[in-house]
Parts: sequence; C-alpha cells; structure tokens
Amino acid sequence: GARFALAVNALLGAFGMTMLFLLLGSLYDLPIAILTTLLIGLTTDWWYESQIFYLEVGAGAFLVASLWFAHKGHAWLSSAMLAASLLFRPVGIVGLPICLYAVWKKKPASWFAVLPLIAAVLFLALYNYERFRSPFDFGYAGEGFTTPLLSGLALLFLSPGHSFLVFSPVLLLTPIGASLLWKSHRDLTLICLFVIAGCVVIAALWHSPEGGKVWVSRLVVPAIPTAGVLVAAALERARSTRMPVLIGLIAVLACWGFSLQIVSVLQDPAITLQNTIGNGSATVADTIWSPARNWVALELRALGSWQPCNIGSYAIRTLLTHCGP
Repeated sequence: GARFALAVNALLGAFGMTMLFLLLGSLYDLPIAILTTLLIGLTTDWWYESQIFYLEVGAGAFLVASLWFAHKGHAWLSSAMLAASLLFRPVGIVGLPICLYAVWKKKPASWFAVLPLIAAVLFLALYNYERFRSPFDFGYAGEGFTTPLLSGLALLFLSPGHSFLVFSPVLLLTPIGASLLWKSHRDLTLICLFVIAGCVVIAALWHSPEGGKVWVSRLVVPAIPTAGVLVAAALERARSTRMPVLIGLIAVLACWGFSLQIVSVLQDPAITLQNTIGNGSATVADTIWSPARNWVALELRALGSWQPCNIGSYAIRTLLTHCGP
C-alpha cells in the first residue's frame, strides 16, 4: 500500500506540472512555459512532496488542472478537477473562485457545471458522518484551527526551519509576477492570489502550521503550481527587459531551491529527524526556530555521515542499493 501511494504521488506530481505547463503555454511562449515548469518542479517543495505520500500534491495538481480548464472555458471539467482536489484535501475549497471564473458571464445552463463540486462536498459530508458521526468531523480529534493568525504567518514566512520561502525560494517572485500579470489578466491574477493566500491562511491557523514533524511546509504545497503562473510573469519580464538585477535574483533563488531539493534526495529528512530528536540533540521547536538546529542545518550536518541507504528518494534508493525498507 505504501509503495503504491508513493508511485501514485509521483504521477500526481508529474500531472500537476503538466497542467501548469499547458496553462503557461496558453499565456506565454514555449521557452517561458518550459523554464517556469522546470523551476517550479525542481526548485520547490513540489519535488520533495512528490516523492512521499502526503495528499497535498494531489490537491495542488487538481487545483491547477481546474484553473487550466477554466481558462480554456471547459466549466464541467474545471468543476470536476476542483472536486477531485477537494477530495484529496478540503483545503481545495480555496479554488472555489476558479469554478466561478469558469462559468462567469456564460449561459445560465453552464452553472450546472458546479454539480461535480457539490457532489464532492456531499460525499465528504456523508463519509465523515459514516465514519465519525458528524459531517464536519474530518478525523482530527482534539486538533483544529487554534493557532493565532500572526503566529502562524510568522512561522510560515520567517522561521528558518519551516518557512515555505526557505524551501521554495522562487515563490519570492510571486509579488513581482502578480503586479505584471495584473496588467493583462486581472481575473486570473486575482484567482491565483486568492488560492495562494487561502492556502497560507488556512495553514497558519492550523494547530500545527508547520505540518507536523516533516521536512518543508507541506500545508502550503497545494498552492505551489498556481503560484507558478505568477512566477512565469516575472521570468517573462526578466527575458524581455534583460534587467541584470532581476535575472540575478532569479538565478540565485533557483540555485538555492535546487540545492535544497538535492539535499533532500541525497539524505532522507526522516532519518535526520529520527536521529536528532531521538538522541535529544534537538527538539521539535529547535527544528522550527533554532538558527543552528533547524531542519536545514540538521540536514546539512547529517550529510557528514551519509551512506547510500540514506538516499531520500525511495525509487532511487531501491534502484541503486539493496537496503532494507
């Protein structure tokens, strides 16, 4: 079951990048679409999350698929993709403006396209009631949205161990891209900003904004492909104006993000967590806020005792080694 989940998540990661590429191809020329897809796929958390079996990748993949179909005018397919995102993670509800965008200013009959989304909501409610005896109980007993918003935002933006800007630095280009895309595609810009802001706020309010004892800020991962639409606008401006500062910034952020992804492939972060938390050399709070014992620092230090069985990618590890599970 775990091996199957790993394989499916890898396919979902590829599906998400394919949908992003198609969407970018309809907005920009081919070089920008290719470059942006490579940046998002290889220098952000998307790569790492596609190697494991959390559900955020599926939610993000179907979110951007919904946006692609909405942009092409296929309201029913857009709604179906958003429904699939919602079934992976309820955070997919932040994509509701995508569905509205797909049916806006169309014939009244097109509003029936929201039926797949309504069906997904009803299915979740019935499933929750059958399993937990409440349509609003998702199985997180004793957990919920209990973190003060400012505290959660501080963790997601500023903490050295779990800030999504540390692990996916190219997302720093989204404000630049949003200001540029606004001039030509205001509706699309607003939708992208809503999806990103919605995911960030929901993650910030959760009782564990960092997403638990995991590498990266996984709760924000569903927004990464959608953020790629804004990143592409910044890349387009860098190419058209050849501004040295902007080109240099993009290169630095790309190298930084790619290096972190390579580190997570070489050294399984779960092993690092097990060794450091287990022997008492670091606490969970340290992995979030400590300058010397945060996730990145611990992972880099762990490379000093690296061995092939520590490879983070399950597929690569089984291909190159004969290590146990």
